[in-house]
Amino acid sequence: MPTNPKVKAEARAVAPLAPQTEPPGSWQLNTAFGYMACDKSPAGRLVRLADVLRWIESTQSIPRVEALDVLCEAMPPEIMQGLHWVQPGNYSKPVPVDYGFGYKSATQIKKDVAQANHAAIQRALKTNQNTWGGFRSEFCFQSGRIAYKPPEPTEPGLPALLKALNRSWSSLKFNRAATVDILDDPRVSSLTQLAITLEKAAEIWGYGRVLATVDSTPQTFSELVTFRKANPGSPWFQNQRDILKTEVKSRTGQYGARAGIAAEFGFSVSRVGDLINEKFESKRVQPLQLKSVKR
Repeated sequence: MPTNPKVKAEARAVAPLAPQTEPPGSWQLNTAFGYMACDKSPAGRLVRLADVLRWIESTQSIPRVEALDVLCEAMPPEIMQGLHWVQPGNYSKPVPVDYGFGYKSATQIKKDVAQANHAAIQRALKTNQNTWGGFRSEFCFQSGRIAYKPPEPTEPGLPALLKALNRSWSSLKFNRAATVDILDDPRVSSLTQLAITLEKAAEIWGYGRVLATVDSTPQTFSELVTFRKANPGSPWFQNQRDILKTEVKSRTGQYGARAGIAAEFGFSVSRVGDLINEKFESKRVQPLQLKSVKR
């Protein structure tokens, strides 16, 4: 059975596209830290976590320590799957989901302790190889534990990330002699070059502004206002005019109702009338009909 081309065209028309995010005006694609993208698509654009932290400080007017709490507390468990390290002059590299950010897990520490104890035994044996009869075997384990004090274990992934951020970014400088903010210090490049997609930054912290897509379908008047402001040049589809007409009817009898509606969209009162006038719309979109004239 042949496919109905009209049905296929309508199906394509309502298929939603991925939303896009408009970052703050300070955002740049090429920066001193790297190229802020993981691929060439709009969805691949990135923002450094350091810049998100600064943005939280600025927009919420709070100090660094409090902004860091906001940044960390909002991180979802799966955030490691979307983190990247930006690269100068090239697309970013994904951060391994089990990256430890310089910390070691309990398993790794146990292995290190075993290796340290073994090394201590070998040193003791080498030192006392001619006096084995007077050597106490427990001494090497005791000296091994003294020589190697294991750190507190930190599981890789999000726990390690949170620990690294709170340890490094709670201060403004790497040390007293540092001349740059620690958020930009190359000595902590694993954090300095850490980035996330603009879409995720908008979803998690409200960074930037999410733009509705042209073929999105608003369901309420408030959604329609948001959509039209984000896409001022897109066509007015029938469902959008229906939502507008319903809103106008709901405000019937209110003084200045249409003027208020027009103000929400940022256009004239007459434009409201044009959009809800079906006769006007149908005439406006019809092609011009030319009639032949008999001479």
